[in-house]
This record gives sequence, C-alpha cells and structure tokens, in this order.
Amino acid sequence: MASRCIAARWAAHEKAPVPLWLRLRDLIPLLPAAGPYRIDARDVVQAGVSDAQPQLVEALLARIEQGHALLVLDALDETLDRRDAVVEAVADLLDRLPEELDVLVTSRHSCLRSATLLRLPVYELRTPRNLEDTLDQLLSVVAEQLGGPAGTVAWTAERRARIAHSRRAEPDLWRVPLLATLIVLLIAQ
Repeated sequence: MASRCIAARWAAHEKAPVPLWLRLRDLIPLLPAAGPYRIDARDVVQAGVSDAQPQLVEALLARIEQGHALLVLDALDETLDRRDAVVEAVADLLDRLPEELDVLVTSRHSCLRSATLLRLPVYELRTPRNLEDTLDQLLSVVAEQLGGPAGTVAWTAERRARIAHSRRAEPDLWRVPLLATLIVLLIAQ
C-alpha cells in the first residue's frame, strides 16, 4: 500500500518521471518453469496496467525506454519460491533499460540478500526511537516548508487534532511507521 501511495504522489508532479507500480508476484506467470528467466519492458507494463488501452501501454513503454519513468516494483518478499527467478528476470531487464530510469524495489528485510542481486542501492527503514515525536517534527517541517497559512499555529493545531483523531480511529495503521508517516503527510496536505 505504501509503495502505491509513493507512485500516486509521484504521478501528481508534472515534471517527475511517470510512475508504473506493480506487484512483483504479477510477473511470475510470465516466467518459464526453468531458466534463463527473461522479461521485457512490455511484460512489466502489461503486468502493471493489466487490461489497459493499447495507447497507454505504448506511452508507458516509450517513457520507460527513454528513461523518463519510475518503476515501483513492490513486494519482492511475496514472490516466495519463485524469488530467484523473479530477481534474475528483473536484473536482466534493468541491465537492458536506460541508466536514467528510476527504479524502486520494495521488500521486507527477509529478502535483503536477494534484493542486492539487483545491483540497486539498498536502504533500510528503521523505526524511530520515539515515533510520535518524529511524526510531530515531520508535521512541523512540512508546515515550515509550505509556509503561508500552513506556517501558522492554528494550521498546525488543526492538523495535530486530525492526527489524534486518526490515531484513535485507525490504531492499526499507526503501528506501522511507514504508514503513520504517510498518514501525517496526507493530513498535512
């Protein structure tokens, strides 16, 4: 869910590369039973947009081939027993795509070793020592960056009240640091 939100936010910026989000497990049916495992950009686009109009597929392919896209490849950990095949296919594809192409692969920590085979930078999200304080600092920074009415005490107080309400109404979401961070950013909009 978080990676879909990232892709959606990216899509909202007109100067940003066009995002394409897909679950990596959706590539599994495209892979042969035995290697070598290969996919092409069209496979990725079709897995990401399913039964989309041909014009959309072609437009996304053009953006990918020009390096003006963001591939958000979600949930490497959900590929289970086909993980090695998926990693081999994706690594091969990335070797054939433009260097300028932005790629984000998400996974739980259990797949860190597999993820390194993609030869992409690896970043690990860690839980802050005090999530509540961190999120309040985030809200303050967002208010400062937005300026204008967002920089006022009233604006910040209203957002803090919305955050408190959301914490009470959806406590499970607030237990996941990344989701809590995204909720704060959404409330700050």
